Amino acid sequence: MSEITCNGRAESTLAFLKHGYDFIRHEADRLGVDVFQTRLKLRQTICLRGPGAAELFYDNDRIQRRGACPMRIVKTLFGVGGVQTLDDEAHLDRKAMLMSLFTDARIGELIEHVRCELKDAADRWESEPQIVVLPAMQRVMCRAACQWASVPLEEGDADQVAKELAAIIDGCGGIGPRYVRARLARRRSNRWAEKWIGRVRRGEYLPSEYSALMVIATHRGIDGELLPCRHAAVELLNVLRPSVAIARWVMFAVLAMHAFPEAAEAVKRSVDGAEADHFGEEVRRYYPFFPAVVGKTRREFTWDGLEFPAKTRVLLDLWGRNRDPRFWGQPGQFNPSRFHRPVDRKFLFIPQGGGDFHTGHRCAGEVLTRRVLAECIRWFAQAIRYDVPEQNLEVAINRFPAEPESRMVIANVRANETFVESDPHSAIGSLVFDL
Repeated sequence: MSEITCNGRAESTLAFLKHGYDFIRHEADRLGVDVFQTRLKLRQTICLRGPGAAELFYDNDRIQRRGACPMRIVKTLFGVGGVQTLDDEAHLDRKAMLMSLFTDARIGELIEHVRCELKDAADRWESEPQIVVLPAMQRVMCRAACQWASVPLEEGDADQVAKELAAIIDGCGGIGPRYVRARLARRRSNRWAEKWIGRVRRGEYLPSEYSALMVIATHRGIDGELLPCRHAAVELLNVLRPSVAIARWVMFAVLAMHAFPEAAEAVKRSVDGAEADHFGEEVRRYYPFFPAVVGKTRREFTWDGLEFPAKTRVLLDLWGRNRDPRFWGQPGQFNPSRFHRPVDRKFLFIPQGGGDFHTGHRCAGEVLTRRVLAECIRWFAQAIRYDVPEQNLEVAINRFPAEPESRMVIANVRANETFVESDPHSAIGSLVFDL
């Protein structure tokens, strides 16, 4: 047994801000190890990458979530009391509630709403000189997700709710004004969600039985009691906010279609949605989204000959894992055909976390993300035509979350009259369950 290598820095926060998504890979390569310890914001932290690292990280007997995540992220992205910060029975109960929302039939219903919103948006886009894809798709996804969840958007609310949820996502990794905007947006969004949870519980509004709003508002925890209103509101936002976050993947997909036109041609020619799904999976591998996931050791233990101390923060590299040549052939190339073959989606390809969907901390909505992204990719590739004006498409990997400087601008949008829609309950949907 041996101690974990230290990276030799008294404090690594500045190095983390400099290298961004590439911090763990950069330090691990410099040290010639897959596991090293450092200090981030003065807190001892163990960083993991390489074979077996994800299996360790998603071992619930060794790694917990409670007390692990920085409060600046809890108070913006996750929300206080949300499922991401729970462990053991409380986590299993809350996770089962959320997983019940993402059946094949329910995801098909969301895709129908997304299609309707895309059609309405395209009609508007045709009369506008330019469209910035990220905010435009955030509005599309917000409206679709709220309809699907049976959360009414009162007159004039849709754009505001979309902006608030987008600000939470955009500011969680920011510094200064961007982070302040995220905190304020979280408070306003919590109040808005609490309002609808309260209306359901008082009988003032009756949403559909299987909707996210009804399921969350009426869910009873392991103590047999309704969730505190503030926690129920957080979980409702944990359905709506990630749906809006899909817009960022869509933005990267449109960027990829422009940057890699040969790969996009396969999507344009596809009739069953398979190529759109492969393209979307390569987008999730190739572009930066989540840099790492965070946990905390429950107790002392030994792994791979290394001694792990108790109650120590652990970071698992996600971005570097998707670019590691030990796992991916020519990882710097954008190549959707790599997903023509089965891929280990439990511990290798984990852009939204790994492990088991039902018992672990893997994102409950990943299946939904994959299907909606594939649908949007097919729509941008086949349903409309557009031009890409000159713009700054550089993606800085030390901005969290990452995005091209221009947030992807398109122009001269027009409908493709020959586009034929697929069945939202089959086609792409039948491709999902090789997880």
